[in-house]
Amino acid sequence: MLTFAIALTWKAKEIKRVISSNLAPAIVGGGMQVGAYWIVIWAMAYAPLGMVSALRETSVLFAALISTIILKEGFGVWRFVSSGLIACGITLTRYKP
Repeated sequence: MLTFAIALTWKAKEIKRVISSNLAPAIVGGGMQVGAYWIVIWAMAYAPLGMVSALRETSVLFAALISTIILKEGFGVWRFVSSGLIACGITLTRYKP
């Protein structure tokens, strides 16, 4: 909130223009974010915390795929390494010695 207040004092005209032209997508996106948060809270009530947090991290994998396929961003070495680490973490939650 503080960052937004500072930015608003410096770039009020530009921020108002962006907000007015993107109000509907911002409301939908904000609603989806709140909904996703509540789904995670609900899941934590019914499943082990480690599994819920590992599954939640798959959103990073989906973001990497979306940015590569739809936004045509590169899938560089660091993105590959971080995706691999997330996949290993998810796999380890199912490991029983």
